Amino acid sequence: TILTWIGFFLSPENAALWIVITNRCYAMVAIWTTVFILSLKKKEKSLREEITWREELELKLYEAIKSADKTKKEKSAFFASMSHDLRTPLNAIIGFSDLINNKIHGEETFDKYFEYSIDIHNSSQYLLQLINDILDMSKIESGHFILNKSEVDLPEIVYSCRDLLSVSAAQ
Repeated sequence: TILTWIGFFLSPENAALWIVITNRCYAMVAIWTTVFILSLKKKEKSLREEITWREELELKLYEAIKSADKTKKEKSAFFASMSHDLRTPLNAIIGFSDLINNKIHGEETFDKYFEYSIDIHNSSQYLLQLINDILDMSKIESGHFILNKSEVDLPEIVYSCRDLLSVSAAQ
């Protein structure tokens, strides 16, 4: 190499050993420099991988927070709807039972009271079903729900909804 030639001309007379040592020192410095540069590149690669991992983790956390916020809003909407659904039949039960207790239509109007008792019964059944649905939701969330498929009478469900909401619709 050029360094060998320079070392040969600059070395004392018959100092071949000096040239070998000089060349070896230069080689060691070159090797150390190469190792140092390679270790820096390895650290850079590992840092880039860690940054990528952290960015992916940050994205997952952001999505989880977004999902939790959406769930919280849906839960609030559910409870608002649920409170309305609980109050409507409960108001019907209270109102009709007050009419019967206070004998608003007189004691001889048995048919009207019988009609009120049917409304009270239907509202009670609706409340019971609503509470059962809430309990089923908690069972679903805890993973202890067993699905039982059964046939339903769709016209009966529609008519009961109509009866339940007719007062609100009229208002």
